[in-house]
Amino acid sequence: MFLCSAALAAGAAFSVAVPLQQPADVSYSGYVILRIRQPVWGLSCSERAAIVTRRFASMVNEGFRAQRRELPLPKAQVRRLPSTWAVLVGNVVLVTATEDDAAANKTFPDKLAALWADRMNHALDLAVSDIRRESGSESVADSWVVARILGRMECSARTAGLAGPGAGAPVCKADAVTGPKDGSEVSSQNSAQTPGLRARLRQAMSALW
Repeated sequence: MFLCSAALAAGAAFSVAVPLQQPADVSYSGYVILRIRQPVWGLSCSERAAIVTRRFASMVNEGFRAQRRELPLPKAQVRRLPSTWAVLVGNVVLVTATEDDAAANKTFPDKLAALWADRMNHALDLAVSDIRRESGSESVADSWVVARILGRMECSARTAGLAGPGAGAPVCKADAVTGPKDGSEVSSQNSAQTPGLRARLRQAMSALW
């Protein structure tokens, strides 16, 4: 009971400590998929964008694999969760549209989630087409697909807050790692850093929204 209360208090204190920040875009090759305008649950705008960016890259990989097997692309869909609206692929949450998000965009959460889902699906079509064209008939590793997609996500701060304190600078297209096709590990200058307690707390919370 004490540990639970302490954890909640720590989470509340951490949330209060997050300052108002500039909006953060999730973009693919110049196409803005969505714009994060509000922090949530202790995650800043850039950290939320980083998480959505990673999830989108995984979604593209799944779509590419599905097309290789002549299956339909996975589609982002809107679903009402207990406390908010969300965009999901299957049972995986890509992003939530909170009341604060909707207010910042002068709309309602369900409408914002629907807009984000439509744009996510359009970007998915673009990204899968790009990967198919680049890979041709070659067999390519998941890490290669994900790295190619992340390389086109423009200044999305995709590693902000996920590699430990002090690693919050946006990673722009010019800095992207484009991993090999042979499946060897993809790394960056941030990957060797060990996440601290604050980063682990953010990771735990990011799985919930």
